[in-house]
Amino acid sequence: MRADRARTAAGLIAHPFGLRYIATRYGVVFFTHQLGSFMGLWLGGRIGDVYGDYALVGWVGLGKCARRRRNWAA
Repeated sequence: MRADRARTAAGLIAHPFGLRYIATRYGVVFFTHQLGSFMGLWLGGRIGDVYGDYALVGWVGLGKCARRRRNWAA
């Protein structure tokens, strides 16, 4: 992770929760980020194996992006 992103993430965690136990909280956030990344790749692979095509994975990804953009615009 680049140093500027690590500082930004630590700041986002420290702002609402304070500096007490910042290392533990940052570790939990980083771990869940990695876990979610792994689960997304694994699930995409499983869907590709079951249906024999990755088109569904692509459409789900596009749908998630569109939904996120719509929520940001609101």
